[in-house]
Amino acid sequence: MNQDLLEQLREFCASDCNRFNYLTSYLLQNKIPHTISSLAGSNFIIIKYDTVHYDPKNYYIKTLVAHYDRKEGTPGANDNSAAVFQLLELALFLKQSKIQHHNVQMVLSDHEETSNSDQIKEQGTYKLGMALKRLKITNCVFFNFDMCGVGDTLILSEAGERLLEDHRKTRTEVYTKLKLLRSYTVGLLETIKQGQYLSIRTPFSDNLGLLLQGYPAMQICVLPYEEAAQYQQNLETLKGKMQRLRGRTNAVDARSVRQKYSAIQPLTWRIRHTRDDTVDRLSPEAFKLMHLLLKKLVYLQIPL
Repeated sequence: MNQDLLEQLREFCASDCNRFNYLTSYLLQNKIPHTISSLAGSNFIIIKYDTVHYDPKNYYIKTLVAHYDRKEGTPGANDNSAAVFQLLELALFLKQSKIQHHNVQMVLSDHEETSNSDQIKEQGTYKLGMALKRLKITNCVFFNFDMCGVGDTLILSEAGERLLEDHRKTRTEVYTKLKLLRSYTVGLLETIKQGQYLSIRTPFSDNLGLLLQGYPAMQICVLPYEEAAQYQQNLETLKGKMQRLRGRTNAVDARSVRQKYSAIQPLTWRIRHTRDDTVDRLSPEAFKLMHLLLKKLVYLQIPL
């Protein structure tokens, strides 16, 4: 990371930074085309280019999402300033690009941090999904980026498919589209030789709200390889314990499983939502890896 980027991140992560104002000012200053959409108290910043860059009749529009809000009282460097600035870098590249049909738009989303499993209807992207359904928009696939600033290994989340499978939704249109999106994403990740990737069930982010509204959303994050590999191994062990409890889980058992799941979270994820999520913990390797991924994603085309 160069010094300019570090200074911008420090300013964005300052406790008194109005992140919405910062981002809109940045986009205006750099003449990046964007609009603001306000939905039930959530402010979305939508970056979209001239129509010459899209072919919506033949290919899905790739919508890249990163939430710009943060847990109150925390710097929010990895969660989720890093991914926001990685998308801003791509936005600058695309503004200058002559690629006729890159089919990329971006959403800097709001109110990801205010939601949990009991309040999903308050999540910003849940409201966004509702608005898209009202407009009858069906030709979008979503790539959600969260916790992308630390590590050398790309993590492709399995959370979406597992959720739909657990709720017997494998014959739905969203499941079919999500599997298609995964196949193209895996093919893309396998071309990135400078880093590794693992497919792991991760906590949900903005992808949950979109999935529940019927939109395929693939989540990607970054971890140090050692943390990711250990987490993958621990998940397999915990999965066996959960299967043995299936059909006879009481409240005590369920609470115990949740506690065990929390205990095996990678250190990088345990730092989120704390004051330790600072710019100084971000790693240049993660930014280089994301730079490669996003540039390759520009050229990925997913036919309708």
